This record gives sequence, C-alpha cells and structure tokens, in this order.
Amino acid sequence: MEGIEDKGTPDEAITLKTLTAAIKGDPSAIRRVKANPEITRKLAIQMARECPEILTIISQDRFLCEEVVEGNWKALEYVEEKNKTIDVCMIALKGNPLSIQYFPRKYRTNRICKIAVEKDGRAIEYVPKRHLYTATYREAAKTYGMTLKNMPDRLKTKSICTNAVKNDGMALEYVPENMKTEPLCMEAVKQNKLAINYFPTDFAE
Repeated sequence: MEGIEDKGTPDEAITLKTLTAAIKGDPSAIRRVKANPEITRKLAIQMARECPEILTIISQDRFLCEEVVEGNWKALEYVEEKNKTIDVCMIALKGNPLSIQYFPRKYRTNRICKIAVEKDGRAIEYVPKRHLYTATYREAAKTYGMTLKNMPDRLKTKSICTNAVKNDGMALEYVPENMKTEPLCMEAVKQNKLAINYFPTDFAE
C-alpha cells in the first residue's frame, strides 16, 4: 500500500491498541498510524466514535469529521478548526445541544443558541453574553433550574423563577428575597426537600 513506511508490517491493520498508544504519545505507534492513512481511515470513523481523541493523531477532512460527529457529538471537541464547518456543527447540535460549547464563535448565532437552549436549558452556559435575553433565560429555566445562578436579578420574573424551582428546587437559592413567596417556596421544597434551607427566615419558622 502506497505511503506505508513501516516495512515490517505493511499489511497489518491498525488496531485500537495501536491507536490508543499513539494518543498517549508512543512514537512508534504514531509513525504506524500516520504511515497507514488508508487503513487508518477505515477504522477511524468507527474507533473515533468510541474514542474521539483519535482525531488528534489522524489526518482529518470534513467528510470524515461529519461521519464521526454524527456518531458521537463529543468528537466535535477534537475536530480541527478548519473542519468545524457549519454542517459539522449542526450535525453535532442535532446529536446534543451541549455541543454548542465546541462551536467556533462565528457559529454561535442568536438563532443557533436559541435552538440549543430550547432543546436543553443547560446549553445556556455556553451562550455568548450578546445573546442572553430575558426570553433566552425564560426558555432555559424550563429545563435547567440553575439558569437563575448567573442570571441578573433585574431579569428574573415570577414565571421564570417558578419554572426554575419546579425543575430544580435548589434554584431557590438564587431567587431574589422579595420574590420568595409561600407558593414559590412550596414548589421548591416539593421538588427538593433541601430547598427549605433557602426559605426566608420568617417563613421557615
């Protein structure tokens, strides 16, 4: 096979053991992987889905990355910037909205951030500040109570806080004191009994 430099085993398949050794920095393993581009490509898609770090030691191209990311969204972290096309990123987003954390800044648009947050409120942790609107927080709070933690108090509303504590009672810690009504506190403790630790002093008594 053209391009194979390891003359001792020209037709020997690259095994997961070899790839693992290469990832750990073994010089011999790295030489074998790089010297067998065709064999590596055949195994890379399957193996990289199981162990995304493999992408750091093989030759990447957009099509290979698309196939790998389709099988494991976490692989996007190891995709070279030049191969992080909008198509690759959207494939990852479809697999898991938290993949937005690995998107290039130019692709974290308001539209894409909205899609991610609607699918999983936790994605708000990776939304650029320029796209953090009241509506964004409201949507995130429906599935991620801790949205309140980094949300400015001035944007917190009764409905947002209610959705947040219904999802995670411990989010009561981040509800402004003047909004901790009895109904809200009861919703929080219903979801998590430990939320009582964040009841207003007079109400807890």
